[in-house]
Amino acid sequence: GHSNIKEFEDVLISFSHMKESLKASLEQQWKAEQMQKEQIAALAHDLKTPLTSIIAYLSLLNESPDMPEEQRAKYTQISLEKAKRLGDLINEFFEITRYNLQNITLEKQKISLNMLLEQLVDEFYPVFQRKNTTCHINMEDDIELYVDAERMARVFDNLFRNAISYSYEGTPIDVFVERQEKAVRI
Repeated sequence: GHSNIKEFEDVLISFSHMKESLKASLEQQWKAEQMQKEQIAALAHDLKTPLTSIIAYLSLLNESPDMPEEQRAKYTQISLEKAKRLGDLINEFFEITRYNLQNITLEKQKISLNMLLEQLVDEFYPVFQRKNTTCHINMEDDIELYVDAERMARVFDNLFRNAISYSYEGTPIDVFVERQEKAVRI
């Protein structure tokens, strides 16, 4: 008789420990999420600051073409520094939000890869022109994909941006698309 009661007590105690540790871990998770939310809110606020002054300085430069050269150089320098600061903040922002991306749900749909790429190339047209470059899509026939269109567009957007940023002026950008057995190689 007595040992049964003892075992039962032990089980109860270990249950109550489990409950406590579960509660503690849930609280910790909640705190971490709160912290992350606060960090993101603070960062979002910090992003506005350099952006506001970039816009202000660029507007000044834009509105006064006969501004003294020295002042113009100073404003340009400040704008550039603020833009770099903005870049750093944006990277920080991605770092914070990255580990939250595991639970993304994809909105998949059938899309025409050709249309998606053509549309992006059109959007980038002014940027290509500024860099004195052309972009050509080499694709035999149109390919239908079952993907999250918006996220795929973001991926290609990044690739085009990188291709433009890290290439010499006048470098043509070529996109090759080939159908493989169960995949598409781009």
